[in-house]
Amino acid sequence: MIKNIIGAVAGAKLAQNTKVDNGTGAILGSIAPALIARLSLPALVAIGAGGYLLKRYRDQQAEKQTDPQTPTPTSRIPAA
Repeated sequence: MIKNIIGAVAGAKLAQNTKVDNGTGAILGSIAPALIARLSLPALVAIGAGGYLLKRYRDQQAEKQTDPQTPTPTSRIPAA
């Protein structure tokens, strides 16, 4: 019971930083401990690594979109 309450509070706090509303975040947070308890260690490691790689990919894509002045390696500098 306590893990569901802690998960719901964590899910609601996490939802404040994303596009998910607090109610949905609380529901997902309360379901998460049950799912984690049923998964094996290799599955948890794979999910964690996949989440990390997805975050890195999204950060790189956001960086490319916010900095269009950075020259690409294929661009040529015109001769003076």
